[in-house]
Amino acid sequence: MQRLALFAALVLPSIAIAACEYASYGEGFRVFTSDSRFCGSKGYSCVVDATTCAILANVTQEDGAFVSPYYIGKDVRQLPYFNAIGDLASSSANMPWLLLANIGHIDLNLTSSFPLTLKTICHIDAFPPNFEWPNLLNLTLDGNALQAIPSGLPTSLEYLNITGNGISDLNGLPPHLKELYAPNNSLASVTNYNWTSITELAMSNNPLTTFANVQLSKNIQYFSCRHCKLTNFTVNQATYEALDQLPNFNDTNSTGFRMTTGINVDKAACASVNGTLRALWAGKSKLSFVVCVTPNPLPPTVDSAVSDNATASTGLVVGCVVGAVAVLGVIIFVVFRYKKRSAQDTTFYYTNHTDYQADTGLNVDDLRSHKLDNADLKVVSKKPLASGAFGEVWLGTYCGEKVAVKRIKDRRIESVKKFIDEIKLMITMDSEFVVKFVGVSWRRPIEMEVVVEYMDLGDLRNFLMTRTSATYNWTDKFTTIMRIVRGLVYLHTFEPPIIHRDLKSRNVLLDSQKGTKLTDFGTSREAADAGMTNGIGTYQWMAPEIIMGTEYTIAADVYSFGVILSEMSTHDVPYGDIKNPTTGRSYTQQAIMSKVASGELRPTFEQYETPAWVRDLGMQCLAQDPSDRPTSLMLTTILLRVKAEYMATN
Repeated sequence: MQRLALFAALVLPSIAIAACEYASYGEGFRVFTSDSRFCGSKGYSCVVDATTCAILANVTQEDGAFVSPYYIGKDVRQLPYFNAIGDLASSSANMPWLLLANIGHIDLNLTSSFPLTLKTICHIDAFPPNFEWPNLLNLTLDGNALQAIPSGLPTSLEYLNITGNGISDLNGLPPHLKELYAPNNSLASVTNYNWTSITELAMSNNPLTTFANVQLSKNIQYFSCRHCKLTNFTVNQATYEALDQLPNFNDTNSTGFRMTTGINVDKAACASVNGTLRALWAGKSKLSFVVCVTPNPLPPTVDSAVSDNATASTGLVVGCVVGAVAVLGVIIFVVFRYKKRSAQDTTFYYTNHTDYQADTGLNVDDLRSHKLDNADLKVVSKKPLASGAFGEVWLGTYCGEKVAVKRIKDRRIESVKKFIDEIKLMITMDSEFVVKFVGVSWRRPIEMEVVVEYMDLGDLRNFLMTRTSATYNWTDKFTTIMRIVRGLVYLHTFEPPIIHRDLKSRNVLLDSQKGTKLTDFGTSREAADAGMTNGIGTYQWMAPEIIMGTEYTIAADVYSFGVILSEMSTHDVPYGDIKNPTTGRSYTQQAIMSKVASGELRPTFEQYETPAWVRDLGMQCLAQDPSDRPTSLMLTTILLRVKAEYMATN
């Protein structure tokens, strides 16, 4: 695949077009399209306003372009910001990859929405029943609300990721699929499939009890069913031999089997199908896997590509907020192969497992008085509200009121200890500018989860990405800014002061009634911990002193606040618009961190619509020397003066 090059032309004067066909999308949507009626001539692409079809930006892209509306890393070029998709069929470029994240609308009812060159689509939620698929090789649908495999998947498909949906059967899969990732669904039984082309099969964290009459071959290189409680595992001799050849997956093996629970098939049930009990993976694991092996051939199987029951969810297409890491694993396929597995297949959603290690060393005495009654607490969402590298947040109800339930993915003792420390810190907080602690819940301490108040508008990052400056003006932004600062004042005036250490737009939550609040104190520490030098945080928001590993103070949070001000100015991810002047490409993460640490690089501010006080305050907060930055108390004073002098007249 060629290295990417996406370049945005200068924004041309708006050309209003009456009765824009994307008007049904609503206000605030920027549509990426190659429709010649809007983009000027056939073969060109542009971003248009959904309500008027006025051109917001023209786009040129080289062949092999990976299309993305936001910056996601090395050698990936960012298009002008868009949050909706129009007709792309006439795009002149060979477009093999399409990442759809934070996308609000896609008109899939068009008969030819996508170019024929498209080989990969990532992160789509639902499809019209007669959707005409391109000849895809790779399709990622993780973390959505699909209840079934979408109908009519292209026969060319080789890689399918359906992690984290509500799918209960696998009918309708294309015949030549090589890699199937289906963890965290609702699969209870997987039976009667011919999957001899499959090389990688992942089904972890499903309520799976039956795996029977599934044909695999020596092509299989990877098989996982972690946290599955299999009681019926019946395969033919060829499939048994194919699976038995696999090594135990570990840090040095990128192939193999991954299991956390043994298998013990009932002898009488096996005999009833003329089978014999055999030990699978004998001597390769501490667990015992006794499966039922039947003679070759098995009765005819149902080909996975043919199913009268395969139906697809229909309706609005919604992009997924998370998953850029998994997508990168598809782009840089060989390099990140192992990481792709660990990211997709080790995701753990709460179940009452009995095969964990003992909860050694977990002291929950201080939390017992805050433990909620399980009968009053219910998780009601089918997928997380948000998901990151270390944790997930689910929508729940407690005594009938909406709450957010936070869980961590890493259930090792040390990780749970850190989570408990975070919870203890949350218990001590009581501020209208900090997300309210409700309680904790666990069956075993290793399964600890924390319950906090629900914020109905989500996080600031998504809020900015789905709104324009017109729909989120500086009067409203001022209120958000003031509440963030007051949250910092609350933390920084603790005794001893608390440093958030990971202040970013994802950790600022919004609510239509309760306003703006800070959240996620998993990396927060008391400033009394002298000599703190750990490089904690997300790199775009890190202060120079944190990047360099030198001692830092509460001034590091003020720097992060300055980065948030730049986001509120541009609505873009920090540094996403900055290019290497020599190559025209975005800087790598390492290059950005190096330039920030040396003082060569700062986040940018939009220069025309952003008030001068925002730019001035932002640059003060982004001062290289921590002692030159205002304190949070000083920020409050400055903002009160702004409110009196500027906001009163605007």
